[in-house]
Amino acid sequence: MNGRKIVYHNSNEYFTVDLIRVKEKSVQFHQNMLKIILVLEGTLWVKSGFEIHQIQEADFTFINAGDVYALWSEQECLIEVLSLNLDRLKTSIETLPGMRFRNTFPNINEQPPKNIFDLVRERNFKRYLVEALSLSNSDSLLNKSDYYKLVIRIIGLARSEYNSVYFGKPYTQYISRKKVDRLQRVLNYVKQNLNQNIGLNDVAYYEGVGKTYFTQMWKEMMDLPFGEYVNYERILYSEKLLLFSDKTMIGISEECGFSDVKYYYKYFKHWYGKKPVEWKKDWLKYCSEEIVMDTLELEEVKAILDQFSEKYITTTKKNTRIYEQYLILNETVNFAEPLKSRMLVSFDLFSPENLPEQNKGNTELPEYCAINLFMRQVYDMGLGLQLLIRTESLNTPIYCDALKYLLAKGEQHYGLMEMKNWEFQFMCKDQNELAQAKLYGDWIDERLQGGKIRYVLT
Repeated sequence: MNGRKIVYHNSNEYFTVDLIRVKEKSVQFHQNMLKIILVLEGTLWVKSGFEIHQIQEADFTFINAGDVYALWSEQECLIEVLSLNLDRLKTSIETLPGMRFRNTFPNINEQPPKNIFDLVRERNFKRYLVEALSLSNSDSLLNKSDYYKLVIRIIGLARSEYNSVYFGKPYTQYISRKKVDRLQRVLNYVKQNLNQNIGLNDVAYYEGVGKTYFTQMWKEMMDLPFGEYVNYERILYSEKLLLFSDKTMIGISEECGFSDVKYYYKYFKHWYGKKPVEWKKDWLKYCSEEIVMDTLELEEVKAILDQFSEKYITTTKKNTRIYEQYLILNETVNFAEPLKSRMLVSFDLFSPENLPEQNKGNTELPEYCAINLFMRQVYDMGLGLQLLIRTESLNTPIYCDALKYLLAKGEQHYGLMEMKNWEFQFMCKDQNELAQAKLYGDWIDERLQGGKIRYVLT
């Protein structure tokens, strides 16, 4: 492999996908570029801000816009890099620049164990990343259109699954879309005004709400007190000035909004574990080293990518009824409006037909990849949706959790107003199941603040 220096340039594209074999990539930052990195082969070390993580093969990570980062590998590492231009994308997703994304917890010795739903959403996300890489190399105009839609879907999943506001919270914890959007606007405001004195009164006034309301909302959604969060963002911003400018410590402190340089030292050591001068000494040499990496074409590593997909990506099962329904809708997307306005699509969540063949009769989760495709198609076509829920299945804890998970993700992906139009039908065989279904129906009704719920004796 030939080492070569690659200079980053601002692209006018909304997003780009690169396939890179990397040994070492120098410390740098991209002010308005969000990067998603998927490790296809090998093990990658990632420095992003004060966090340093080892990313294993088949795992992915986020490089947030403005964070100082570096990549390196002890051997060589093959990665996919999806770069999203926030300057271009913010015209359609206003709150995107204020968001932070993560799929790892801050530096701790051991990451908490993942539950089955963490694994489900990770497989789904990685599947889309691999698909984006494949489509990006196609010359077909039709595929380019599909590629754009796919990347927008990846952004939507990142916003709902890996937005730091959601990440780490129980998937059953409800946070309204309105509150999330309000919080994202505030976080963006903070990032744009770090050199100013920012207090709770300022952000409450900016959002047109009372200080008490905003304080309660902040405590509900954020782990750090507001003042601590502002200083956290200031410290992250200061690293760019520390490594890429000739400013003095006093100059950096002032530009980042600290009233006294001693507070800058205090908070920098709190987050980075070292004094600013020590951190600068450790990374300054690495900043200037030559980048050792190659940008590859898909055909050069097609065999590796095929092996990766076979080994790590759960492909959508073709033998489920839910996938058949998706194909039918996809083939008839141009239905005449009179037909679409009267059409209702029914989805039997726990039907044996919606479990992979080898799992029928066992307590396995429904095929979520197919469910995701199907529900997005229903939503995009503006069709009515009816969810059939077999009450007897809810006696199995994992199915009960699956229903809660589906509702939580439905709210994040589509919003409560859309879900209020869904019809929930609980299929019951006897009086005991009717009573049990009523408990779940009441829970859904409270969650949606009014929903279409029916109890069907079969």
